[in-house]
Amino acid sequence: MAQQAPVLDFRAVDDVAFAAERGKLGNIPPTLRLVANRLGPLLETLHLEQSGLLPPNPQWIDFDALTDLRSAIIAGKATWSSEGNLRANMMRLTPQPMSNEWTAFAMEAKRTAVFAGFDSDWAGQLVAAIRELEDNVREHSSAIESGYLAVRASSGIFEFVVADHGKGVLQPLQEAPDYSHLSNDGEALRATLSEGVSRFGVNQGRGFGYRPLFTGLVNRRAALRFRSGSGSLVMDGVTPTLPSAQIGIKPRCSGLFISACCFSS
Repeated sequence: MAQQAPVLDFRAVDDVAFAAERGKLGNIPPTLRLVANRLGPLLETLHLEQSGLLPPNPQWIDFDALTDLRSAIIAGKATWSSEGNLRANMMRLTPQPMSNEWTAFAMEAKRTAVFAGFDSDWAGQLVAAIRELEDNVREHSSAIESGYLAVRASSGIFEFVVADHGKGVLQPLQEAPDYSHLSNDGEALRATLSEGVSRFGVNQGRGFGYRPLFTGLVNRRAALRFRSGSGSLVMDGVTPTLPSAQIGIKPRCSGLFISACCFSS
């Protein structure tokens, strides 16, 4: 029986990123092929390419059915939708909100979630989370045109990614005297997800808006991964509260990368 090819998961993404940081990519076996069958790990790898850490078109990744989505993002396409049995969509962000484009993307994203087995209300909640993230990229990123939204569905699974190559989370928070002491990207991610925290300071009636949305998603079986600078923060159904979120140190990337993988049951 033929041995199944290993999957490109987040552990593999981290391993490759650390190898690149240490100048050890040449040690990767030439026969290694990691199959990219999940949206988050594939697009985080692309994010690291665009951050300058990984070389373009890494030969150790089999992009599989997600080849066209990846190519659409690299090409800077305004929108992209899959054909055939694959259910995936992408929308590039622009400096000015495009209501028609967002409406079309949101409707298709909701249909994609329903296709994956989510009921209409839950699918709507997922789309609302994506919209909240889009609004935050617009408010806090200095490079909106580098941002995009992407969704993908498979049986029982709905994935989405929101990414940009702007300021990330640490620098905007440091603009507020209340957070000028922050020097760690991981703790900046934790602060960003806390209630009432924003680049305007503590309890100024502003916030990044992530906490209630993502706590709700985690409590409904979602695995969330945030990357900014050299920090990472992971929340999932086993550790649904912010104090128990897993913070790690990773090879540096630009901007902000958020991945969610949600399960219908």
